[in-house]
Amino acid sequence: MSYCPYCMTPASGDSCPSCRRRTVWTPGPGQLPAGTVLDGGGLHRYITGAALGQGGFGVTYIGLDPDLNRRVAIKECFPRHCARRSTDGVSIEPLPGTERALRETQDSFLNEARLLARQDELGSIVSVSDFFRANGTAYMVMEYLDGVPLYTKVRTLGRIPAQVLLKRVEPLIADLNALHRSGVIHRDISPDNIMWMPDGSLKLIDFGSARYAAGETPVMVKHGFAPVEQYITSGQGAWTDVYALAATIYYCVTGVTPPHALERLENDSLRRPTEYGAKLSLRQENALLWGLEVQPQRRPQSMDAFSTVLYADPPQVADGDEADGGGGGADSGGGTDGGKKRLNKKYIIAGAAAALVVLAIGVTSALTGRDGPAISGEHTGPGSAQSAPVLLPADETTPQETLGVTEPLEADGVTEDGWHYAFDGEGVVLTGFTGTESASFSMPDMIEELPVTGIAAGACGGLDGIEYVFLPVYVEHIEAGAFSNCGGLAVVYAFSSPEVESGAFDGCGSLAAVVYPEETPFSALDWRLPGVRFVANNSETGDGVLSVLQLAADGALYAITESDTAVLMGLPAGTAEYSVPETVAGYPMTWVNSGALAGQDSPTIHMTAGMGFDFSLFSAANWEFGDAVDSNSFNFQWYMSCLLASMVNSARPDGAAEMKPVRSYVQAAMERSVELQQSQSHTRPDGTEWSTVFDEYGLSPTYRSEFIREFDAAADGALDSALDASIEAVTAYHEEYETYYTELGAAISTVSGSAHICRLAGGY
Repeated sequence: MSYCPYCMTPASGDSCPSCRRRTVWTPGPGQLPAGTVLDGGGLHRYITGAALGQGGFGVTYIGLDPDLNRRVAIKECFPRHCARRSTDGVSIEPLPGTERALRETQDSFLNEARLLARQDELGSIVSVSDFFRANGTAYMVMEYLDGVPLYTKVRTLGRIPAQVLLKRVEPLIADLNALHRSGVIHRDISPDNIMWMPDGSLKLIDFGSARYAAGETPVMVKHGFAPVEQYITSGQGAWTDVYALAATIYYCVTGVTPPHALERLENDSLRRPTEYGAKLSLRQENALLWGLEVQPQRRPQSMDAFSTVLYADPPQVADGDEADGGGGGADSGGGTDGGKKRLNKKYIIAGAAAALVVLAIGVTSALTGRDGPAISGEHTGPGSAQSAPVLLPADETTPQETLGVTEPLEADGVTEDGWHYAFDGEGVVLTGFTGTESASFSMPDMIEELPVTGIAAGACGGLDGIEYVFLPVYVEHIEAGAFSNCGGLAVVYAFSSPEVESGAFDGCGSLAAVVYPEETPFSALDWRLPGVRFVANNSETGDGVLSVLQLAADGALYAITESDTAVLMGLPAGTAEYSVPETVAGYPMTWVNSGALAGQDSPTIHMTAGMGFDFSLFSAANWEFGDAVDSNSFNFQWYMSCLLASMVNSARPDGAAEMKPVRSYVQAAMERSVELQQSQSHTRPDGTEWSTVFDEYGLSPTYRSEFIREFDAAADGALDSALDASIEAVTAYHEEYETYYTELGAAISTVSGSAHICRLAGGY
């Protein structure tokens, strides 16, 4: 029987009758193909579907237990630093010399599974139903969770009303207390490890960092959510999880990641949640700040102590009633939706996209203890210092004179979060705003059970503090001057195709981009915004699907992708020279989008070691390598591959198929060039044929070619000769297949003056 790889229901043909998605799924590099049958030690068998996620130590798939007809999640131990996929496409084998490391990693993986399997009575903890060894590695079978991480929920819907969240967190705290009593600390609680389930309950996942209290402590941390003791790898206990959970609650109700724990040792800039508009009682807020005390001795020493203070007050607001003024929360919007299904804003709110940078670091600072928590009155710890910046700030602009606009409509009402509005037939028009500005500015979709369909002149005029605006999903008309003189406004997110009057965004000197709905007929010309970039949501950036756009302080426009990478999308007009940063908001800078240099006149771009660029830009800029970049870095190999592809295309007749460099080909060639240092042969060091490297990177060309050569890196003309020879065989027409090679990647590995070049090519 065939199953849909996305929902694991029986399906035949090209479309799944259940989820309506295509029944074809292409596995990524090293991932199991859909339909792989895993033998669970004779007790159960499982069928894998599409990959749900992949990290450095494993891959998680949706799966099916066909005997019980039950969907499951299957986690495969696949540590990339010491393992690779065998030629059969299923088994795992150690990299040369890493047999012990792989065995120890698998043992740790199974210990995690055993740990979780013993916690099946705790409803807030993800349950494990099976674990076993097979195919040279280990597997863990867990309950399939169809919820969303808190991090994603906040990014897409805005901050969560405090009383709504606290009601759902209470059972989780009780289960964590029980977990701690059994001697287990999670040590990686964060918004991306807590799932919000469809019934509103919370589930804690990913116990990869958990150990028994007496066990070895890892040093991998998530800044903002890890307490200071995790940086020195000692002195951890239940209070460690208390800090992380308090930080997670803080993030969800404010939309702001708490400052780095190490930074707070010297200058504590943590602000009270109510300063961001979170609706907490004084006791609740002080309890939360008690859990966030920098010094572990000053924190609650158990989840039970934390819970006693946090839940000392009676419930303040019934579930779903809080509007969380001005923050665009998941249950807010200035009114109810009248029983209608409300459209979700499927974009990442910039204010919630602070990076979770994982870093190993040693700290020698002494942790000096002080007495007692502040549980009433004013908090005695963190002050009211300036909040951390929201992603990258827009360029500061010179204040402009106020433009003449139409006289605003007289308001018929004002929402709790400060939106002035007037009724207009079957819709509502926003006429003004007197609430609290935020960098990520989410506008209401519904007011008084009616959709917001218009934004009047001056409604948001002069709001210099807003940087990222999320328009109402039903808006049909935006009047001239609606956003006049919003000097810091960088990106506008639209969810429909409204009529936009000329001058609606006059005086918005920093406005760089509009993100529009891919599925909606949309005309950039209707917005009358020359020089502003228009980008479809969910569009491919060149290295991952767009999640959020953000404007850097230097005026460059970047995309953060669903692959957790940063892509350069545009430069300020007239840029002559630009140095690409290593990271953007903590995400590695990896790519330059095809439209990034539009309107530029051959600028000089200083690259970082790990980046590439769209092949169409090869001749559009002067690509420079930094001093720290050597011939073994990716950007050098990518540039060389672009050069070779360009040489091939120049040598081919007019009308012939174009050769293009491909990232995965370059990565495969880089691996082969290093292998050539061990064995100058078309056979790989492990004895397999050279073509198996294609399988490792998910490549399956119909025909393929490898060129290898060793040469003296210092000899005059040696490199040029090697490059010329490497393209000779793939330039011409392929007589057997009656076509041309169309994909290419090349790499050079240099050790002690000895250079090895590998060129891979393929076609279909």
